[in-house]
Amino acid sequence: MTESIEDSSSSSDETLVDEEDINKFTSTLDKF
Repeated sequence: MTESIEDSSSSSDETLVDEEDINKFTSTLDKF
């Protein structure tokens, strides 16, 4: 049970991080 929950959280976190990275990358390009 715990492992499954952790896996789900990890997947969600990874997705959120990816979106944040994309936003940061876009912001950086806008600065240039």
